[in-house]
Order: sequence, then C-alpha cells, then structure tokens
Amino acid sequence: MKKPAARFFRSVTRWEDLPDDGLPEVAFAGRSNVGKSSLLNALLRARTRPHQQYAR
Repeated sequence: MKKPAARFFRSVTRWEDLPDDGLPEVAFAGRSNVGKSSLLNALLRARTRPHQQYAR
C-alpha cells in the first residue's frame, strides 16, 4: 500500500489567507497530551521519533 504524503503548507491568522484549492481539510483539536500527534502518526503510518532521555 502506498504511504500517503503529508506536509505543512502554511500557518494563517486571517480567514482570507486560507487556501482555496477545493480539497477537503481536516483539523485536530484537543487538550495537551491526549494523543493528537499519535493519531496523526497512526493515520499516516509515520514512524515516531524516540523520546529523548534527559539527565536528572
């Protein structure tokens, strides 16, 4: 199965600056640490980066 491509397009602050290409858009919103990134990685079958370990 072909892996879907995803990329950051732009960040906007005004409605007029939103892309008008006719393609469907999806937004994920939620509180911190609820799994938004994990969901996106699972949908895109992306590999997650290993967590950095910090010295205490």
